[in-house]
Amino acid sequence: MGSREYLKLLGVLIIVVGFVLKWDTTAVVVIAAIGMTSGYCGTLVTPMAANFNTLPVALLEMKDQMGVIKQQAPIAVILLIVQIGLMYFFAF
Repeated sequence: MGSREYLKLLGVLIIVVGFVLKWDTTAVVVIAAIGMTSGYCGTLVTPMAANFNTLPVALLEMKDQMGVIKQQAPIAVILLIVQIGLMYFFAF
C-alpha cells in the first residue's frame, strides 16, 4: 500500500468519524485539508528534513550545515500560525 492510498484512507476515516460524531461535514473537510498541510510545516524543521537538505547545502557551498533549515524555520512558523487561524475561523 503506497502513501497515496494511506492518504485516501485517512481522508475517508476522518469523514466517517465526522459523520459518526455528527460534525458539520464542511468542518470535517476543512480540518482534513488544512491538517494535512499543517503537518508539512513541522517536517520543514525536523532532523529528517536535514537529510534532504544536505544536497542544497553542498550545491550552494554553505558553511552552516543547518543553514537551509534555519531559513525554512520562520516560513514554517508563519505558515503554521496562518493555518491554525484558518482552521479556527473555518472549522470551529
